[in-house]
Amino acid sequence: RDSIAELLTRLNFDKESFFNEILVIVKKKKSYTVVIDEGWHSESELKELGWSTAKIQGAKSRCMALGDSHTRRNAYDGELEFFVVLSEKAKRTEESSYEEEHRKRQKVDHGPSSDLGTDFNALDARATREAEEKKKQVETPQVTKYLQTKETLKKFLNSMTSKAGKLRHLVRDLKKSYSDSATATCLKSLEMHIGEVDKHYDLCNESWAKGEVEEFGTEAWYTDAERRMKDATFVCAKATAYETKIRNAKKYYEKKDPAEQDDAVNPKLPKGKNKEPEKEPKKNKKDKKSKKNK
Repeated sequence: RDSIAELLTRLNFDKESFFNEILVIVKKKKSYTVVIDEGWHSESELKELGWSTAKIQGAKSRCMALGDSHTRRNAYDGELEFFVVLSEKAKRTEESSYEEEHRKRQKVDHGPSSDLGTDFNALDARATREAEEKKKQVETPQVTKYLQTKETLKKFLNSMTSKAGKLRHLVRDLKKSYSDSATATCLKSLEMHIGEVDKHYDLCNESWAKGEVEEFGTEAWYTDAERRMKDATFVCAKATAYETKIRNAKKYYEKKDPAEQDDAVNPKLPKGKNKEPEKEPKKNKKDKKSKKNK
């Protein structure tokens, strides 16, 4: 306002010159970019990052108060994790532009009156965009946790497939190489664990299909997927513990005879019939000639 008054005074209150010169505009624009480094970390990981005990306790208290959006259990080891902000960095940029526009006012006796109108659509659109951007900033932790759960579920399904395959391979090895009396109990338990792993794999796979329908973006899907992975983690942990136990103990089991092992490979044939028939020794040509001469 003071600059405009000074300009009008300098032009000796000449309105014509004033309206011509007032449209020399210098625009300055400042923008700020905020880069936020955030993610899921356990208490031990925060200690490794150099956080103090007081800072860790403060982060834990805040995340626990915010609930499921900022706390979760790791899908692999079950350790409690918190969604924390590690750092915030701002980048400022400034832009300047110079525009010059000359207009000349003309008095008219007749003609359409000057009307600025009441079209504020541009301002309304800008306000809407700013509101949407603020909403996205608020929802960022939610969107991030949905994406992380999606990736975790995908890896978890692969790990469950691998776990079931290892258990089935162990069952085949026990049936082939060890006596039935030594492995009867453990085979029954292994089959039970395989059935549980398969059951929870189907449940987690069902959650994946549900996520594809809902584009992995609803709180109901997130809650269901986390619950099913938590249950499946417990089942897989039990199966892994029992698998390790049997692998360590099988060296003390009674092994089958080679013939019985062959029968275990192809049980359709009678016992002892899986071996290749012994070949008759080749007769010597000289023996054949001597017989003819006789």
